[in-house]
Amino acid sequence: VTRISTAPVFSQKLLINDSVFGSSGPYPPRVNQKTAFTVGWDLVNPSNDLSQARVTATLAPGVGWEDRKRAIGTSIEPKYDARLNTISWDLGTLPAGTGLNFPKYESYFQISVTPFANQAGQSAPLLKNIKFEGVDSFTKEKIIRTMPDITTSNVSDSNVGGSVQP
Repeated sequence: VTRISTAPVFSQKLLINDSVFGSSGPYPPRVNQKTAFTVGWDLVNPSNDLSQARVTATLAPGVGWEDRKRAIGTSIEPKYDARLNTISWDLGTLPAGTGLNFPKYESYFQISVTPFANQAGQSAPLLKNIKFEGVDSFTKEKIIRTMPDITTSNVSDSNVGGSVQP
């Protein structure tokens, strides 16, 4: 008997001008001026259900949680833990067929940064340790997908550079 694990797809994007939340602050970011960004996470799961499914990330130092969030395809929204400075999107079960037979799961939330003078000329870090994990309900294999850290230069809806301006 051969058991084939599911192959979920986890993707992320960073937006400066979200269609629902809008935009706030200068882009490229400027020293001592607050700029809000919208982070979008998408999940597609083609085959087996995934239990204990969750996405987590840590806010970089100096990055704030704006408490603006929404979810599509599920009623579960991401949550912020101020004590740990982390964002988690605890889905429980990610059903088989999500993104194929059913709408993909999407979450959006806003974070902000007010860059310091020593960040001028550089990309400011926003999110780190970004990870999706779950357990394949059929094979019992633990599935983990990691994403690169996000900086102000990772904006997908602008072709302007993200280096902090003086």
